[in-house]
Amino acid sequence: MTAEEYQQSVPELQRELGKVATRLLQNADESEDMVQETMLRLWQMHTQLSMPVLPFARSVVRNLCIDKLRRCHQFKDIDTLQSIAAEDDPPDERIERMMSVIDTLPTIQQTLLRLRHLEAMEFKDIAQMTGMNEAAIRKAVSRARQAVRDIYLNQYTNKEE
Repeated sequence: MTAEEYQQSVPELQRELGKVATRLLQNADESEDMVQETMLRLWQMHTQLSMPVLPFARSVVRNLCIDKLRRCHQFKDIDTLQSIAAEDDPPDERIERMMSVIDTLPTIQQTLLRLRHLEAMEFKDIAQMTGMNEAAIRKAVSRARQAVRDIYLNQYTNKEE
């Protein structure tokens, strides 16, 4: 791609990349930063690019946005969470709370979590039992864990902070 072709494609690229970045980041300023970073990277490699460049540019901006989201993701220190949970609640009460959170999940997530963690079954055994794909089970268990963590933190730790 020549410098002239690149310059001609800039307005359309910025508009389309802005849509992608805004959808992913939900923040106009950060989206604009990601679009500018993408445009800079495209300019640095413009001699190696061929038309149409939009699909490649979308991939670049999407990956940059995902990287940004991963870097900015706020995690709480597990020691802090344990100290908050351990302050007032006896272990039985925390387990009871956790089980009540699990009970709010969709039935399939409840079942998979119980098989995996309470029954200590392996993913391949759960797959054979349920007839589901092992990768799908791993993903569903991961999502269920995330949901339990989010619900538990929202219901119990925010009240104590």
